Amino acid sequence: MTHERTSIRPPESTFPGSEAVLPAWVAANLRYPLRPYQEEALRRFVRFWQAEGPSVLASPHVLFHMATGSGKTLVMAALVLWLYRQGYRRFLFFVHSTQIIRKTEANFLDPAAAKYLFRVPVRIEGRAVQLLHVRTFDEADPDHINLHFTTIQQLHLDLAEAREHALTMETLQQEPLVLIADEAHHLSSGTRRADLSRSWEETVVRLHRAHPANVLLEFTATLDLDRPDIRDKYAGRILFQYDLRRFRHDGYSKEIRLVRSHYDERDRILQALVLHLYRQELAAHYGLSLKPVILFKARRTIKESEANKARFHALIDALDAAHIRHIRHTAQVPLVQQAFAFFDRVGLDAAAIARRLRFCFKPENCLSANNEAEAERNQMLLNTLEDDDNPIRAVFAVQKLNEGWDVLNLFDIVRLYDGADGTARRPGKTTLSEAQLIGRGARYWPFRLQPHDDPWRRKFDDQPDHELRILETLCYHTREDNRYIAELRQALTDTGLWEKNPSRARPTHEKRRQRSAAPARPVFPLPQKTEYVLPSGAGSASLALEEERESTAPTAMAKREVKIGEMPLHVVRYALSASPAFRFDRLKRRFPELRATSEFIRSERYLGAQPIVFVGHPDRLAHLTAADYLAALRRWLPLAEAALEAAAPLQERKR
Repeated sequence: MTHERTSIRPPESTFPGSEAVLPAWVAANLRYPLRPYQEEALRRFVRFWQAEGPSVLASPHVLFHMATGSGKTLVMAALVLWLYRQGYRRFLFFVHSTQIIRKTEANFLDPAAAKYLFRVPVRIEGRAVQLLHVRTFDEADPDHINLHFTTIQQLHLDLAEAREHALTMETLQQEPLVLIADEAHHLSSGTRRADLSRSWEETVVRLHRAHPANVLLEFTATLDLDRPDIRDKYAGRILFQYDLRRFRHDGYSKEIRLVRSHYDERDRILQALVLHLYRQELAAHYGLSLKPVILFKARRTIKESEANKARFHALIDALDAAHIRHIRHTAQVPLVQQAFAFFDRVGLDAAAIARRLRFCFKPENCLSANNEAEAERNQMLLNTLEDDDNPIRAVFAVQKLNEGWDVLNLFDIVRLYDGADGTARRPGKTTLSEAQLIGRGARYWPFRLQPHDDPWRRKFDDQPDHELRILETLCYHTREDNRYIAELRQALTDTGLWEKNPSRARPTHEKRRQRSAAPARPVFPLPQKTEYVLPSGAGSASLALEEERESTAPTAMAKREVKIGEMPLHVVRYALSASPAFRFDRLKRRFPELRATSEFIRSERYLGAQPIVFVGHPDRLAHLTAADYLAALRRWLPLAEAALEAAAPLQERKR
């Protein structure tokens, strides 16, 4: 099919030479001021357009690599306005998630939305210009901005088979089109497998090439340039890079503090609730209106998250002054003690704190977002958590909020599980997703104390002891676990949130030789040695991005190793009964010579030799209880399941 060149305006004369200046009318039509780095991104696009726009280069294609929370959508809005002035009228926005589409539609089309991007009305060259939502571009108005929002999956289906009231390749070939791809790292599956056929990526390539004046603008915070194929794909196309490291360094994000303790789940939650109320009351003390939000994170299943929520409501129902006094007397995290000192100063006793927390966390103020249906149903509440009339204070989730979630008043993330899934060389998938979630939670909550303050930047970097520093801090609550913390730090490094890059060298030849000389394993493949820290208030809080911890009083801790074969038989039986993998019939299929469950527990050929290391005060270690054994076994059980799953049945090993 041949195309006639559509009349696209040349670059405006207000941009002399290479000194491209964004015209004042662009910023004047945006609801929010452009930050310096956003202006630089737009200036680079203008310079690119001058040098390699449609008059020079067919089908321009560029990528903006910008950190989560850096305002990519505002840059998109400015580009839509600027490209309208260049003659473009049709804009196709696509992303991989329906949730992100709905949010972006509101940002572009609903003037009543809290995060609407434009001033009303938009005026270009003295004329009012409307932003129209169109089902197909057959409905496009040549005098206004016509926007179509879709997912890449739906776009792929629409173009594969022509249907009524849907986009078709035939209509999309008729006039120039601006393609805007958000979260564009999802659009490289074909490149990764070296085959574009029948992929979403192929659909985007075909659409981009459907008209010689089409423009493809890609945006992502996640670009895997360590892969040669991805590096080659975007060679010469990365127009602007502003990663998390620069974003944080420039003061536009919260600082991240890892709050680690030896508390069990209940007390870890209570500690986070104390900090939640502290932020709210401290902000009010300074004349600021703040409703903080806590995210309670489950490991992997919706069932886990629902159980977490049920336990949380039971805890809130029973919450009283005794719970608060317990945290006050046992917590050793300086932030928590700082909170109690403030409560004393303003006259809030333990009973008043408990009463306020029960009111804040009523069931109607808590929300689940654990699957697509739930996220869809609660989308309005999730997307407006900063609004004064939004009552939600606690969100329970598994994975659905890791991408496309935009919330500024998230100040605490509580990890309601333990353990790490990485290796000596790299963090596991769970930890990487946690680091990405922390990156989303690091979005800064804007506030101004003085008229000259920039509300969107940190104010107390040079005053680390200022009490309002906590309003610039995201706390990630987890159990004290050196291996996991090291893995999380590495994941934060990989996402750009930590400036240092610790070596991930392979083990030395000497260490490999030592491991190869280790004695043969028993029949059952024992997992790594598990440590269980007996619950107590000992703990610390440290900046996630610094290696030095805050100084805290040392806690006298000791270790005691107990083999599973030495534990009470009925306790081990009860712990194993929670996992179908350890039913006797399944064990018998894997180990035909096994005669009884008691043998599986006692014999050193199976679990008998498996050690669990208890960590705690010497007095506690000398008097371990059945409850201690059970809690430790529950911590160990997922590792044992993984080891059992990885082990081939004996019959297969004999072949």
